Amino acid sequence: MGWYYTDGASKQDIISELITDGQLHQEKGFYRKCLEHSVRGNELYSVWTLCDRDNQEIDIDNRWIGVDILTADKDGWGYKPMDESVHPYYYRCPLKFLKMVTRVACQDWRDEVIKHHNLMKGFSDGDTLIFENAIPLTNGTAVQTVIVEDMKRRIYSDPSKGIRFRLSRRVFSNAYSVQKTVPV
Repeated sequence: MGWYYTDGASKQDIISELITDGQLHQEKGFYRKCLEHSVRGNELYSVWTLCDRDNQEIDIDNRWIGVDILTADKDGWGYKPMDESVHPYYYRCPLKFLKMVTRVACQDWRDEVIKHHNLMKGFSDGDTLIFENAIPLTNGTAVQTVIVEDMKRRIYSDPSKGIRFRLSRRVFSNAYSVQKTVPV
């Protein structure tokens, strides 16, 4: 599972290529079809199925979730193809995709996706978040405990350092484990 690049390709070119239905396999009489896709930052999530010559889904239980990581280099954009079965360490997959694909290829990955979504909707102003690993900030400092000051505008603070800052939602997915605590 390496990286594949296309010289001169834009991010949208790569996405279009990845969600294009596959060619009909003449001998076996089926092709792969993208039922739905979603781009979250540089992560492309997609739901796939196999269809017959008449464009009918062969088996609803044979659907799968694709996870393609997108990246750019000096010559163009590329991707790393994966699917649910390899437990990709990316958890921003839309929850409806889990419902569309009834065959579970990796329960641990699905649990992390659900955990990520629950975590993102569960913060309130005043909550204290404790990260397992320190989060590096652009000013060169790092924080491990932050207070949610304004969830809508994503403003946080570290009272011990006397600083306020913004954090991207990406900080809360993939690399860091967050424990939510509510002050008494």
